Amino acid sequence: KKIFNIIGASMGSYRAASDVWELQNLMREAFGYEMHTCLCYETSVDEIGDIGTAEINLVMRQEGLPAAEVLKNKFDMPFVVSAPYGYAATLAWLEEVGKILGQLPDVKMCARLRLKAQNTASLKMYAMMMGRKKTPQAAVIGEYDLVKGLSAFLRSVGIDVKYKLCSHSLKSIVEPELDIRYISVEKEKIDILKKLQKTLVLADDVSHRLCDSSNVVLRVSAPFIDGAQIATHLPLLGEKGTDFLLETIEAYYQTLA
Repeated sequence: KKIFNIIGASMGSYRAASDVWELQNLMREAFGYEMHTCLCYETSVDEIGDIGTAEINLVMRQEGLPAAEVLKNKFDMPFVVSAPYGYAATLAWLEEVGKILGQLPDVKMCARLRLKAQNTASLKMYAMMMGRKKTPQAAVIGEYDLVKGLSAFLRSVGIDVKYKLCSHSLKSIVEPELDIRYISVEKEKIDILKKLQKTLVLADDVSHRLCDSSNVVLRVSAPFIDGAQIATHLPLLGEKGTDFLLETIEAYYQTLA
């Protein structure tokens, strides 16, 4: 039927609606597939009732794994776990999905993503040059899968992610990366943020308020208190999300020049 489900779209996540929108764009352009059921965002009882008719489940967050396992056991539905951040990661994600569907992603789309990924390599070279003066560094704060994905992308463009801070306990995470930490004592987290200098800080508004003006900040997680979340077409993941993130990264590099 050329339909898929999304599982783990938490509406408590920042830009969740836009991320779902971007996943739909990727699946439509790459494979000609349309979304059927999305848990838990704008989903009807009827869509949940026949959720087993889709061909594949796209699991955005680890919290969606139990549901994906149930659907796999009951309906023999395969699933892919991860939310792709960065051009190369998006391309790899599409190729993984394509293997399950038995269909190659759209050739022109793949060529476009490869070219964009190659162009970002210049940022890594620029970072190496800047390292003689000031090593580009970042702090990422948010939900586990967001921190993991964004940190990997930042490393690919030459930024050392000095702090990877999860906003929730790691108890439910399967084999969490060792350098992603959950700090239960708020004072320790505050002390880290107040000491940051000339750092790219991808976090929530509360964390940003603790950083001084030498840092470049971008809101990527909740809570958000210094503005509204209105747009549903400004993702953080996928191709369009990477386009957006790179604008802030470019601006950050300029502050180190």
